[in-house]
Amino acid sequence: MATIKHSSIDPLISWYIQKETWLDMERYKWEAFRQFNLFFYSNEPIANRIDKAFSRAYNLLDSKQYYPLGMLKDVIPDNPHLLEGLYDESLPIYNRVKEYQEGFESAVKKMTAKGAHEWDKKKVVSTYQDAHAISIYLAMRFPAKYYIYKYGIFRDFAKRVGYKIEHSNPTERMFEYFDLCSEIKKVLLTHKDFIAYYKQWLKGQTYSDPSFNLLTQDFIYSVVRYCEQYEHAPGVIAIEARDLVSTIKKHTVVKPGKKIDFVKRDERNRGLGKEGELWALNYEKERTKGKEVVHISEELGDGAGFDILSVEEDGVTPRYIEVKTTTGGIDTPFFFSNNELQFSIENRDHYYIYRIYDFGKEDNLVIIHGGLDEVEATPVSFKCVVTQV
Repeated sequence: MATIKHSSIDPLISWYIQKETWLDMERYKWEAFRQFNLFFYSNEPIANRIDKAFSRAYNLLDSKQYYPLGMLKDVIPDNPHLLEGLYDESLPIYNRVKEYQEGFESAVKKMTAKGAHEWDKKKVVSTYQDAHAISIYLAMRFPAKYYIYKYGIFRDFAKRVGYKIEHSNPTERMFEYFDLCSEIKKVLLTHKDFIAYYKQWLKGQTYSDPSFNLLTQDFIYSVVRYCEQYEHAPGVIAIEARDLVSTIKKHTVVKPGKKIDFVKRDERNRGLGKEGELWALNYEKERTKGKEVVHISEELGDGAGFDILSVEEDGVTPRYIEVKTTTGGIDTPFFFSNNELQFSIENRDHYYIYRIYDFGKEDNLVIIHGGLDEVEATPVSFKCVVTQV
C-alpha cells in the first residue's frame, strides 16, 4: 500500500489552493466524466453509446499517434463482451485487465486477417489499450473507485514528493498509482475550508465529484504540469521541481493564519472573464459586420482551447479567439493553460489572443496573432506579459 507523508504534500496543496486558475485549467476532465455518465447507460447500441459517452474524452484518449478511442470504436461493437468483462466488478481487477487486453489483441488480429480498415497492410496493428486507456475506462465507469493513470504523471509526481515507485509492470504500476491517489486524497480532505469551497462550487455545475477523485487527479496533474517555477502569492515560496524535498524542509510555505475567501475570489475572476468575453463577442460582431460569431466557452465549456469562434474578412476562414481580460494596464501578466497552448500551436494561423486591459475604464484591446509558443512567457501556468503594442 502506498504511503506518503503530509510534510511532502501539504506545501503543494497550499500552492494548489492559492493558484488562481486551479480548476479552469483542466475543466474538460469534469466535462468528459459528465458526458460519459449521461450517455453510457442508455439503451442504444453499444457503438452509439461509446461514440456519445466518450465524445468529450478526445483530449484524454486520442492525441497525435495515440488512438485508443478509435480502436475501441472499431472493435467493441462486434466484441461487447470485452468491455462488459472489464466492468464486471465481481471479478478480480488484475484478471479483468489482463483478459481485456488479451481479448482485444485477439479480436484485432482476427479483424486484420479479414482486411478490416486496411489493417492487412500492416505487419503489426497496435491496439493502444494500455494501462492509461484502461484506467480512463475504469475511472469513468466507477469514478468513486478508480483514477486516471498516466505513467509520466506518476513518475514526475513521485519525484517531486520523494516517493519511490515499486513496480515496473505497467498494470501493477497502475494499481500502485491508484493506492497513492487514495493516500493523497486523505491529505486533501484535511484542508476543510478548501473542500467546503469545492463542494459549494460543484453545486453550481452540471457535473459532480462526490468521492473527490477528480479533485485528487487534478491536484496531481497540476503539480506536475504547472507548479515548477510558479510565481506564488505573498507568503508562498516558489517550489522548484529539481530540489522539492529539501525546499519543503527549509521554508514555511504559507503564513500562519492566512485565510482565502475562495468564493469571492472565484466570483471575481469568473465574472471579469465572462464580461470580457461578452465585450469581445460584441466587438467581433461589429468587425465581421453581422456574420455568425459563436461564444464557444459559453456553449461548450472551457475545454475547447479558445473562447470565441469568428471568421476573417472573407467570411469563411475561421478565427479562434481566446479572451484575456484585466482591469490593470497593458503590462499586467495573464495566464494560459497547456490545453490553450497546444491548441494555439496546432492552429497558429487562425489563433488570436484578445488582450483586453484597463477594462471598465478605457476598454483597450491588443490582438496577438499566432501560437502561444511565440510570445514572451514564463512557464508557470503560463505567465505572459505583452511588451509591445
